[in-house]
Amino acid sequence: MFNFRSILFSSAAVAAVAVCTCVAQAVDVVPLGSLTGGVTAGASGFFGTQSNAFHQADPTATFTGPGTSGPYYPAGTGTPLVGVPTPPTPVYYPSMSAPVGNQFNQLGGYTFHFNDSAGTTATTQITNVTANAGLTTDASIGFGTTGNPWAFDQGTTAIGYGYEQINFDAQFAVISTLSGVAAPNLPVIITGTSDNGLYAQFDAAVTYTFIPTSTSWVPTGSPSTLGTIYYTWIQNPVSTSWSDIVYPTGPLLGTTSGPGVLELTGYAYVAGDPVNLSIQSVPEPSTLVLLGLAGLGVLVRRQVERRRA
Repeated sequence: MFNFRSILFSSAAVAAVAVCTCVAQAVDVVPLGSLTGGVTAGASGFFGTQSNAFHQADPTATFTGPGTSGPYYPAGTGTPLVGVPTPPTPVYYPSMSAPVGNQFNQLGGYTFHFNDSAGTTATTQITNVTANAGLTTDASIGFGTTGNPWAFDQGTTAIGYGYEQINFDAQFAVISTLSGVAAPNLPVIITGTSDNGLYAQFDAAVTYTFIPTSTSWVPTGSPSTLGTIYYTWIQNPVSTSWSDIVYPTGPLLGTTSGPGVLELTGYAYVAGDPVNLSIQSVPEPSTLVLLGLAGLGVLVRRQVERRRA
């Protein structure tokens, strides 16, 4: 017999453990803007379709884009698309400058919307993501979120190949020393479909730079690069449909001290001919626990309703 009382008890216990863990663990990384009140993240987007005949940028910019179809190589080595403005370099040291592009604060992120009015659209949300595991990866960049993934869609009327690249710069406040990681646990889920497509591709690089500061976030020492993580995913030739989990490669060093500013710079791009791609960063473990509890709550409620019926 279905014992929903035991499940309720178990879910409550798990929730209590999760809450206790969160409360007991000190915050070690937060978006810098949440402490300074300034703008500490920015992103720029570049969209090209119709075999590079159509271009859009946000903020507005002129660019030529890659002149040939992909897949674009070398992939996974920090090489952005040719003909697209280069990703930013760290700007916080020594002048405490704010990132350029579409500026946003804290965890709200920024969403890009592109449309060539000929069958290809792209909607991309980029966010700051934080966790509290005492690791360098407690600061990360989110490429799409639950319910709002990075969507690159080429319809049946789409002409030729297309691409979209996002350049970003995000600054985080490091409260205490962070440990390095050999294998970053920051996966993305890539799903999609294609009808006789030639290729599909996702590539990204995120560089971590640490600047020691005072407690008022004024630089007190020179910046040091902690490493770069790389995402590489290619379907060539493309399958009819796919659902893959992609982990980044590249170790990251720990910070030498705290407080300080951790600045994440880099790019991410998608490309295809023709494809419908959806990309979403996987939530941190604590979020997954809460999502699991939410699903369990639905199950319990349905079982209760059935018993009453």
